[in-house]
Amino acid sequence: MYLYPAVAFLCIGLLTTACSSSKNVAVPTADETRDAILSDTWVFVAETALPQGGRPQILDTRYDVRLGRDTLTSFLPYFGRSFSGSGMMGGNSNPMDFKSTRFTVDRQELKKGGWRVTIRPNDVQAVQSMSADRFDNGSASMNVTLTDRTPMTYQGRVVPRRR
Repeated sequence: MYLYPAVAFLCIGLLTTACSSSKNVAVPTADETRDAILSDTWVFVAETALPQGGRPQILDTRYDVRLGRDTLTSFLPYFGRSFSGSGMMGGNSNPMDFKSTRFTVDRQELKKGGWRVTIRPNDVQAVQSMSADRFDNGSASMNVTLTDRTPMTYQGRVVPRRR
């Protein structure tokens, strides 16, 4: 009779400790982030994908956008709708998986702290712009406007790129 509550308490305790995260995520300082943004050497790490008109998707695989001085590499998932058949027959059907060497970067410091960085790849036809907002608490969001597909938003964080 007293065995059932003891077993239930033990199971709840084991599940609680097994599901807790021991991953420590170091939040870069404001100066490190400012330097990374001004020198175009940062990484946006996506943690959640928010498709337009769909449910949020928690991302358990590392998806990111890496910005270097001369290269932009995007490895993000796409959950959305296409308005044309381009890219469906052969080739890469994910418009968010690309590498660009011709792009423009516009930086803007926000009034309440943080940064907005807008990237326009000139050699990737599917992507019109990528706008990343980095907030003072370390979180970030990235809005991607595509040519012939519904837009996507990602939530995550911006960290300085390790050389």
